Amino acid sequence: MWSGTPLQLKMVYPKPGYIVAWNHYRDGFPTVMGHCGIVKEVLQENEIITIEGNTSASSGIDREGGGIFEKIRILKPENDMRLLGFIDPFGL
Repeated sequence: MWSGTPLQLKMVYPKPGYIVAWNHYRDGFPTVMGHCGIVKEVLQENEIITIEGNTSASSGIDREGGGIFEKIRILKPENDMRLLGFIDPFGL
């Protein structure tokens, strides 16, 4: 998703409605796996509320979750997931 997104739609800062994209890393190297969600609200400079699928109600990254949940995310590397950025789906 991220690599196929036009550059003009890739954003550095979150806004409600943007898609947030993460990349999964293994042994310090990026993989082809990732995760995404929709930004619901920006709380602080480095903290957002998202709506995400394939996750759980837990506070961490759960790649095998079975539902759609609202999450509070801190925009720094978390475990083996690293923020790629944000996509403005309305920018076309």
